[in-house]
Amino acid sequence: MTTTWTAALAAGYRGALDDLAAVLRDGPDELWEACVMEPRKTDPWAWPPTDPDGRPFDDPEVRERKFRAMTAFWRMASHALFFTDVDLSPSAVGWAPPAPFSPHDEDGYVVPPTYSRDQLLGYQAHCRDKAERELAALTDEGAGQLVEEHRNGVKQRAEVLVLGLRHLTGHASELRTFLAIQGVR
Repeated sequence: MTTTWTAALAAGYRGALDDLAAVLRDGPDELWEACVMEPRKTDPWAWPPTDPDGRPFDDPEVRERKFRAMTAFWRMASHALFFTDVDLSPSAVGWAPPAPFSPHDEDGYVVPPTYSRDQLLGYQAHCRDKAERELAALTDEGAGQLVEEHRNGVKQRAEVLVLGLRHLTGHASELRTFLAIQGVR
């Protein structure tokens, strides 16, 4: 049952996801693996990088490339979409992203394989459709339900959705700003 606030929230997700899609289309190939911000080995989430199965990369060159990929353009977009997908879900329990993405893509230190523009645009479309469906069906009672397994602790579903929109908007803006600094209009 669509209410005024769920319609407004859906419009916010629609706009942020459309902005992210435009950013993905505008990002030139030569910036696909460029660092949006400089990673530091002292960042507890960044070192040492591991594969989705939790194994460290033995080859020093591969380890360094994966470390730099932690903040790559494609990786920041993948991160934003992953958590948008989770946040749009009624529960993280049993949730999994669409293939080829893995539920372990955001586990500590994991750097997934480099996702292509088409894969990320497909994930964006998945999230946009999911936002439309989930928010159209959301009732005030459902919005008040607790999400027990959320990454930010136990929250009401409405708060998870608002925080998720802020997270998505922040990363879409960050990527747009990065492109502008690089001279991409």
